[in-house]
Amino acid sequence: MYNYELELLIDCYSEKTLKAIYNAIKPDTLDAPKNCSVDILLREKKISLTIRCIEINDLRALFNSYFSIISSLIRVEEVMK
Repeated sequence: MYNYELELLIDCYSEKTLKAIYNAIKPDTLDAPKNCSVDILLREKKISLTIRCIEINDLRALFNSYFSIISSLIRVEEVMK
């Protein structure tokens, strides 16, 4: 059904940071555009974010959005150390 798939793995951060990322992104994954699917898993000190879309431009837009949020959260955590 989906033509494009991207998986982002995040694993080099503290458990606290990973939980913050997961909790910030999880609600958005439940409201993905109708032609896309987004799944997020937190397990074994890793986050797996999988984005599937019919159109490549939708995949790009979703990835950019999630990546921006994740990058911001990581920067905040690093500043607060």
